[in-house]
Amino acid sequence: MRTKPYPSKIQSGIYESNTLPTTKNFNRELFRVKAYWPFDFFPDELVIQEKTISVIRREFLFSYVETIPVKDVGRIVLTHSPFFDSITIIGKNPAHTLEIKMLPKGKAKVAKEIIDGLLIEDAGGVDVPYWLYPQTRRDVLRQASRQSQFARK
Repeated sequence: MRTKPYPSKIQSGIYESNTLPTTKNFNRELFRVKAYWPFDFFPDELVIQEKTISVIRREFLFSYVETIPVKDVGRIVLTHSPFFDSITIIGKNPAHTLEIKMLPKGKAKVAKEIIDGLLIEDAGGVDVPYWLYPQTRRDVLRQASRQSQFARK
């Protein structure tokens, strides 16, 4: 007699089972980008997770982390310069602001798209399943950000 439940097919190649652990309460990492290091000896790092956005600040003898929940993010500003980009994350309360400078151009755009996708998901504009792998979830959020009427340019 079979003791395990039969998996139900969701997508081609992806199966869901009752015995799989839930990922709803986890805060998995979706994307990570480091500032350009030759001009900054202790580069900062931007970490985007499912529920939070963090900036790891590095100084000479110490480092610290600044974090803002996705539900408290008000606006994302992507600033271009000839060689690098910077991202400013402004909270719903303007006193809560995170900024990271000297990011590679392509990676800064990807980070902004992922954060915009998380904001659209938080507003209920798109429903991304929690059981997706983090890489697939990141790609779905980027796609939602690019195609959404809510996405900010």
